[in-house]
Amino acid sequence: MIDLHSHTKASDGEWTTAQLVEAALAAGLTALAITDHDTVASYHEACQLAQGTNLRIIPGVEVSSEYNGQSLHLLGYFVDPDDLAFGARLNEIQAARDARTPKMLARLEALGMPLSDDDIAAEVDGVVGRPHIAAAMVKKGYCATIPEAFDRFLADGKPAYVPKDRVLPRDAIRWIHEAGGIAVIAHPRSLKSRMRGLSYGSIIGSLALDGLDGVECYYSSHNERTRDELMRVAARMNLCITGGSDFHGPTVRAGVSVGRGYGKLSIPDKLLDGMVLAWQRRHGHGPEDRPACLC
Repeated sequence: MIDLHSHTKASDGEWTTAQLVEAALAAGLTALAITDHDTVASYHEACQLAQGTNLRIIPGVEVSSEYNGQSLHLLGYFVDPDDLAFGARLNEIQAARDARTPKMLARLEALGMPLSDDDIAAEVDGVVGRPHIAAAMVKKGYCATIPEAFDRFLADGKPAYVPKDRVLPRDAIRWIHEAGGIAVIAHPRSLKSRMRGLSYGSIIGSLALDGLDGVECYYSSHNERTRDELMRVAARMNLCITGGSDFHGPTVRAGVSVGRGYGKLSIPDKLLDGMVLAWQRRHGHGPEDRPACLC
């Protein structure tokens, strides 16, 4: 069993890299991708922690982009975590995210919920995300839970929400490719739920023309019907299939656990074979070649 979508405190997760790797080992996973938002900062530490175990660490990242005015996330797998150009591009996205935080804090203060820089710093090791702000709100007693903080103040369209600058999907896909990776659309159902009438085929087909390599079909909030529909679309377009829990921590998404999602998720190891094939096809590798993380 594998989990190809997870987060640490390097972006908007609650747990350190060590805590996440420990949980993956306890769950008996054979592969884990840490896909922090716009950073690969956790990769090398995770590799060191997993050394000597049966757990393989897949280099990954989740890049924030925008599709028709809506947030669209693209997962990059097998990227070179030491690629300088890719790192510089991710730093630019992080800078835009950092610029957003003071604006959200100003809105919260105007709503009678001031938070200091120290309040936020206590929740994060890397890039500040909304879950960190939500956690600080809970500690200050402004909300009882992190989900409540999102539902009332931080979610899209709520009083303290501030949109962030995002790159175009085709640019994010190109960046992932230039870093040696493959690009996968994350949790497509979330985009469809915000854009009524949108078909999976139309958006995935559009992204495929820009070089999309795969579709995240297995996901914590995808039911079997959604998963199977996405798998049919992926097969029709010759795209690989991936899956992950999108674990952020025990309270950000209550009930989601590493490798198991809400408890019924089971992501088969064989998906890695399709991802390797997509990587070979994308970058002109031979049938015997494999990403370094799987050698």
